[in-house]
This record gives sequence, C-alpha cells and structure tokens, in this order.
Amino acid sequence: MSLCEDYLIGVLAVAEGMVTGEQQEGCLQIQESSPNRRLGEILVERGFVREVEMAHLVKLQSKGGSDAD
Repeated sequence: MSLCEDYLIGVLAVAEGMVTGEQQEGCLQIQESSPNRRLGEILVERGFVREVEMAHLVKLQSKGGSDAD
C-alpha cells in the first residue's frame, strides 16, 4: 500500500466518522517513523478502528469514495 493509499484510508476513516482528524494525524506521524507499517494497522492497533471497520474502509477505498454522503 502506498503512502497515498494510506492517506486515503485515513481520510475515509475521518469521513466515515470512525476517527477524528487529530487521531488520523497522530497515526500518520507514527507511520512516518515506521514507514513499513500501514496506516490501517496503526489505527487498529491504537484501538481507533476495529478490523471489520478497516475492511469496510478498504472496500470503500477500492470504490474510490465514501458512503458518508
């Protein structure tokens, strides 16, 4: 997963109301110091998103959008 894809997962997580912008940014900062880790992994590890929610985000990402309209 590229940095762009990781960023999109974060944006989708915020759009879906799963995390705040601050939580997303904090996880992105963690990822900067550990670039081999995926953002989704960090979000799940920190308890912000459950694995089933992450699967939903990945599905949305593959569609290229958000259900939050």
